[in-house]
Amino acid sequence: MKTAFSYFSKNAELNGIVDSPSSPGAPFVVYVPGVSGGALSEKTEPMAEAFVRAGFTFIRFELRSYVKPDAFSHGSLKEDVTDIRNAIAHLSRNFWMEDFFVVAKSFGGLRALLAVHENVSAFGFLAPAIFTSETSTVENLLAKPYGQIERVEDFRIKKSEWKKWRVPTIVVHGDDDEVVPLSNSESLLSLIPKNVVKKLSIIAWAGHSFNEKNQLEATVADISDFFRSINWRDQP
Repeated sequence: MKTAFSYFSKNAELNGIVDSPSSPGAPFVVYVPGVSGGALSEKTEPMAEAFVRAGFTFIRFELRSYVKPDAFSHGSLKEDVTDIRNAIAHLSRNFWMEDFFVVAKSFGGLRALLAVHENVSAFGFLAPAIFTSETSTVENLLAKPYGQIERVEDFRIKKSEWKKWRVPTIVVHGDDDEVVPLSNSESLLSLIPKNVVKKLSIIAWAGHSFNEKNQLEATVADISDFFRSINWRDQP
Protein backbone atom coordinates (compact mmCIF):
# COMPACT_ATOMS: atom_id res chain seq x y z
CA MET A 1 0.00 0.00 0.00
CA LYS A 2 1.31 3.43 -0.97
CA THR A 3 0.42 6.48 1.14
CA ALA A 4 1.47 10.01 0.21
CA PHE A 5 2.20 12.64 2.84
CA SER A 6 3.60 16.14 3.07
CA TYR A 7 5.62 17.87 5.75
CA PHE A 8 6.93 21.39 6.29
CA SER A 9 10.55 22.42 6.71
CA LYS A 10 11.46 26.09 7.00
CA ASN A 11 8.16 27.14 5.33
CA ALA A 12 8.69 24.74 2.42
CA GLU A 13 6.10 22.03 1.82
CA LEU A 14 7.80 18.78 0.86
CA ASN A 15 6.34 15.44 -0.19
CA GLY A 16 6.93 11.88 0.91
CA ILE A 17 5.70 8.34 0.35
CA VAL A 18 5.05 5.51 2.77
CA ASP A 19 5.14 2.04 1.17
CA SER A 20 3.77 -0.59 3.51
CA PRO A 21 2.91 -4.29 3.41
CA SER A 22 -0.65 -5.52 3.94
CA SER A 23 0.13 -6.92 7.39
CA PRO A 24 -0.03 -4.36 10.24
CA GLY A 25 2.80 -3.61 12.64
CA ALA A 26 5.63 -3.77 10.11
CA PRO A 27 8.84 -2.08 11.34
CA PHE A 28 9.71 1.24 9.71
CA VAL A 29 12.68 1.85 7.42
CA VAL A 30 13.55 5.49 6.71
CA TYR A 31 15.54 6.00 3.51
CA VAL A 32 18.04 8.85 3.03
CA PRO A 33 19.35 9.24 -0.56
CA GLY A 34 22.74 10.23 -1.90
CA VAL A 35 23.53 13.07 -4.29
CA SER A 36 22.55 11.35 -7.54
CA GLY A 37 18.79 11.60 -7.14
CA GLY A 38 15.91 12.32 -4.82
CA ALA A 39 14.21 9.69 -2.70
CA LEU A 40 11.00 9.97 -4.73
CA SER A 41 12.66 9.29 -8.07
CA GLU A 42 11.78 6.20 -10.09
CA LYS A 43 15.16 4.63 -9.34
CA THR A 44 14.12 4.19 -5.69
CA GLU A 45 10.93 2.24 -6.52
CA PRO A 46 12.63 -1.19 -6.80
CA MET A 47 14.23 -0.73 -3.40
CA ALA A 48 10.92 0.29 -1.84
CA GLU A 49 9.20 -2.74 -3.34
CA ALA A 50 11.96 -5.07 -2.12
CA PHE A 51 11.77 -3.84 1.47
CA VAL A 52 7.98 -4.13 1.47
CA ARG A 53 8.25 -7.72 0.21
CA ALA A 54 10.68 -8.32 3.08
CA GLY A 55 8.03 -7.15 5.56
CA PHE A 56 9.10 -3.56 6.24
CA THR A 57 7.33 -0.22 5.87
CA PHE A 58 9.59 1.86 3.64
CA ILE A 59 9.52 5.65 4.03
CA ARG A 60 11.12 8.24 1.77
CA PHE A 61 10.71 11.97 1.37
CA GLU A 62 11.92 15.02 -0.52
CA LEU A 63 14.65 17.33 0.64
CA ARG A 64 14.77 20.96 -0.43
CA SER A 65 18.07 20.16 -2.18
CA TYR A 66 16.17 18.25 -4.89
CA VAL A 67 12.83 20.02 -5.27
CA LYS A 68 13.57 22.60 -7.98
CA PRO A 69 16.14 23.04 -10.77
CA ASP A 70 19.61 23.95 -9.51
CA ALA A 71 18.39 23.69 -5.92
CA PHE A 72 21.12 21.21 -5.07
CA SER A 73 23.94 23.62 -5.88
CA HIS A 74 22.37 26.15 -3.52
CA GLY A 75 21.43 23.65 -0.81
CA SER A 76 23.66 22.65 2.07
CA LEU A 77 24.24 19.80 4.48
CA LYS A 78 22.75 21.93 7.26
CA GLU A 79 19.57 22.38 5.22
CA ASP A 80 19.33 18.65 4.52
CA VAL A 81 19.79 17.77 8.18
CA THR A 82 17.01 20.17 9.12
CA ASP A 83 14.67 18.64 6.52
CA ILE A 84 15.36 15.08 7.69
CA ARG A 85 14.71 15.99 11.31
CA ASN A 86 11.47 17.77 10.42
CA ALA A 87 10.32 14.81 8.30
CA ILE A 88 10.99 12.35 11.10
CA ALA A 89 9.19 14.57 13.60
CA HIS A 90 6.19 14.65 11.26
CA LEU A 91 6.25 10.88 10.84
CA SER A 92 6.49 10.34 14.59
CA ARG A 93 3.42 12.51 15.17
CA ASN A 94 1.28 11.32 12.29
CA PHE A 95 2.32 7.72 11.64
CA TRP A 96 3.11 6.71 15.23
CA MET A 97 6.69 6.01 14.21
CA GLU A 98 8.58 5.55 17.48
CA ASP A 99 11.40 3.13 16.71
CA PHE A 100 12.77 2.77 13.19
CA PHE A 101 15.65 1.63 11.04
CA VAL A 102 17.64 3.90 8.73
CA VAL A 103 18.93 2.97 5.27
CA ALA A 104 21.22 5.59 3.75
CA LYS A 105 22.89 5.57 0.34
CA SER A 106 26.32 7.07 -0.35
CA PHE A 107 26.38 10.74 0.80
CA GLY A 108 23.01 10.10 2.44
CA GLY A 109 25.04 8.26 5.06
CA LEU A 110 26.57 11.51 6.28
CA ARG A 111 23.18 13.24 6.17
CA ALA A 112 21.63 10.49 8.27
CA LEU A 113 24.59 10.37 10.63
CA LEU A 114 24.19 14.05 11.51
CA ALA A 115 20.38 14.18 11.46
CA VAL A 116 19.20 11.06 13.25
CA HIS A 117 20.23 10.00 16.73
CA GLU A 118 17.23 9.00 18.80
CA ASN A 119 14.98 5.95 18.38
CA VAL A 120 17.11 4.36 15.65
CA SER A 121 17.23 0.58 16.10
CA ALA A 122 19.97 0.04 13.48
CA PHE A 123 21.66 1.69 10.52
CA GLY A 124 22.14 0.24 7.06
CA PHE A 125 24.72 2.14 5.01
CA LEU A 126 24.96 1.47 1.25
CA ALA A 127 28.42 2.33 -0.09
CA PRO A 128 28.65 5.18 2.42
CA ALA A 129 30.43 8.34 1.32
CA ILE A 130 31.47 8.98 4.91
CA PHE A 131 35.10 9.94 5.27
CA THR A 132 37.19 10.35 8.39
CA SER A 133 40.32 12.13 9.58
CA GLU A 134 41.97 13.03 12.86
CA THR A 135 40.08 16.33 12.88
CA SER A 136 36.55 17.18 11.72
CA THR A 137 35.80 19.49 8.79
CA VAL A 138 32.01 19.14 8.97
CA GLU A 139 31.39 22.09 11.27
CA ASN A 140 33.10 24.51 8.87
CA LEU A 141 31.30 23.13 5.80
CA LEU A 142 27.86 22.50 7.30
CA ALA A 143 26.21 25.66 5.97
CA LYS A 144 28.33 26.03 2.84
CA PRO A 145 26.36 25.59 -0.44
CA TYR A 146 27.08 22.29 -2.15
CA GLY A 147 27.93 24.19 -5.33
CA GLN A 148 30.96 25.65 -3.54
CA ILE A 149 32.30 22.29 -2.38
CA GLU A 150 34.64 20.47 -4.73
CA ARG A 151 34.31 16.89 -3.46
CA VAL A 152 32.18 15.00 -0.97
CA GLU A 153 35.50 13.78 0.47
CA ASP A 154 35.97 17.31 1.81
CA PHE A 155 33.43 16.43 4.54
CA ARG A 156 35.41 14.61 7.23
CA ILE A 157 34.14 13.10 10.47
CA LYS A 158 36.58 12.96 13.36
CA LYS A 159 37.77 9.36 13.81
CA SER A 160 37.40 9.48 17.59
CA GLU A 161 33.67 10.14 17.19
CA TRP A 162 33.21 6.60 15.87
CA LYS A 163 34.52 5.21 19.13
CA LYS A 164 31.32 6.56 20.74
CA TRP A 165 29.09 4.74 18.21
CA ARG A 166 26.56 2.44 19.88
CA VAL A 167 23.96 1.70 17.20
CA PRO A 168 23.96 -1.70 15.43
CA THR A 169 25.27 -1.12 11.91
CA ILE A 170 25.46 -3.00 8.63
CA VAL A 171 27.49 -1.63 5.74
CA VAL A 172 26.84 -2.98 2.25
CA HIS A 173 29.43 -2.29 -0.44
CA GLY A 174 30.07 -3.53 -3.97
CA ASP A 175 33.47 -4.96 -4.73
CA ASP A 176 33.48 -3.11 -8.08
CA ASP A 177 32.69 0.35 -6.67
CA GLU A 178 34.82 2.97 -8.46
CA VAL A 179 33.25 5.97 -6.67
CA VAL A 180 33.79 5.11 -3.01
CA PRO A 181 36.36 2.36 -2.41
CA LEU A 182 35.42 -0.74 -0.45
CA SER A 183 38.40 -0.06 1.80
CA ASN A 184 36.63 3.05 3.08
CA SER A 185 33.75 0.97 4.44
CA GLU A 186 36.19 -1.50 5.95
CA SER A 187 37.94 1.38 7.73
CA LEU A 188 34.65 2.81 9.02
CA LEU A 189 33.58 -0.47 10.56
CA SER A 190 37.01 -0.98 12.13
CA LEU A 191 36.52 2.29 14.04
CA ILE A 192 33.24 1.16 15.60
CA PRO A 193 33.77 -0.47 19.03
CA LYS A 194 33.93 -4.26 19.05
CA ASN A 195 31.04 -4.59 21.48
CA VAL A 196 28.65 -2.95 18.97
CA VAL A 197 26.80 -5.31 16.61
CA LYS A 198 28.19 -4.64 13.14
CA LYS A 199 28.54 -6.35 9.78
CA LEU A 200 30.14 -5.77 6.39
CA SER A 201 28.31 -7.28 3.43
CA ILE A 202 30.19 -7.31 0.12
CA ILE A 203 28.13 -7.61 -3.07
CA ALA A 204 30.06 -9.31 -5.86
CA TRP A 205 30.51 -7.35 -9.11
CA ALA A 206 28.39 -4.46 -7.80
CA GLY A 207 29.32 -0.86 -8.51
CA HIS A 208 28.34 2.18 -6.50
CA SER A 209 24.64 2.14 -7.40
CA PHE A 210 23.75 -1.59 -7.15
CA ASN A 211 21.95 -1.21 -10.49
CA GLU A 212 21.46 -4.86 -11.35
CA LYS A 213 18.31 -6.52 -10.02
CA ASN A 214 20.19 -9.38 -8.36
CA GLN A 215 22.56 -6.91 -6.67
CA LEU A 216 19.68 -4.89 -5.23
CA GLU A 217 17.88 -8.03 -4.07
CA ALA A 218 21.03 -9.29 -2.35
CA THR A 219 21.54 -5.88 -0.73
CA VAL A 220 17.99 -5.68 0.63
CA ALA A 221 18.10 -9.30 1.77
CA ASP A 222 21.30 -8.74 3.76
CA ILE A 223 20.02 -5.54 5.35
CA SER A 224 16.62 -7.08 6.14
CA ASP A 225 18.21 -10.11 7.78
CA PHE A 226 20.46 -7.87 9.86
CA PHE A 227 17.55 -5.65 10.93
CA ARG A 228 15.46 -8.68 11.88
CA SER A 229 18.33 -9.99 14.00
CA ILE A 230 18.15 -6.82 16.11
CA ASN A 231 15.66 -6.84 18.94
CA TRP A 232 14.43 -3.49 17.70
CA ARG A 233 11.65 -3.02 20.25
CA ASP A 234 14.22 -3.09 23.05
CA GLN A 235 16.77 -0.70 21.58
CA PRO A 236 17.47 2.44 23.66
